[in-house]
Amino acid sequence: LLSLIAIANVTDVILDNYTNYPDIEAYPAILYLSNMNLSEQLPYLKQYDGMFLIDTKYALPLAGLISHTLEVQVYAEIHGEKPEVGVVIGENDTSVTLIAFVDLACPFCAKLVNETLSKLDSLVNEGGISISYAFSPSPHMMREHALLQCYIKVTGDSSGYVKLIRILAEKLLDERRIISESELKTLMGSIYGASLNYTELDVCANTTGASIVKETISEASKLSITASPTIIVWNNRKNMGLIIEGYISADELMKVIEAISGLKIST
Repeated sequence: LLSLIAIANVTDVILDNYTNYPDIEAYPAILYLSNMNLSEQLPYLKQYDGMFLIDTKYALPLAGLISHTLEVQVYAEIHGEKPEVGVVIGENDTSVTLIAFVDLACPFCAKLVNETLSKLDSLVNEGGISISYAFSPSPHMMREHALLQCYIKVTGDSSGYVKLIRILAEKLLDERRIISESELKTLMGSIYGASLNYTELDVCANTTGASIVKETISEASKLSITASPTIIVWNNRKNMGLIIEGYISADELMKVIEAISGLKIST
């Protein structure tokens, strides 16, 4: 695998501690030492301290490749600034934030929302974790996702926002269809009540809401996130996170949260 990536013969492999490379911001990281200029023909290899480093933006696909090759679960790990995307539910000073990249048209996202994240309500309510719902849809559903993000911007109703997301997830799983814009607005009205300002909602969807969704898509691209659902389990104290691609059960997610936070949490 290592020889294939570098298109060169790898004769020796050394496992080293990541603390020896404090300025590398994503893992797994692979460094090559060679008397050839590997980066000349391979743009994903960057010169690094006399060696050649696989560009850290490829940490996620690299983790997937290693997982597939070794038949073990390897998560990509990122360090530095937390991705600030989506709408955050919960307190601002939690030790862990879950950043969930999801899509209203994605059945496994719906399953994640209703079967996994819903079981973490007590942790959110107790201030143990916060959850950022980061919607990164396909182009034909930008409007619906912008409206969804604007619901909480216009109303400030965080519990209603979570309820709305779960109803939409349930509809997708049970009825196997995507809700229309008019149905979405009707559902919002039934949750918030007659005082919901639809004009303000539309204005927000055309401006702030659209920007939130576009920024989420851009951030996902920077992290090489190409599929949903994807969750980043972020340690706010250490400024680092693990990226989990695909559906994960509540029990498995809790194990990751405990591992990354060092806390023993029970649901």
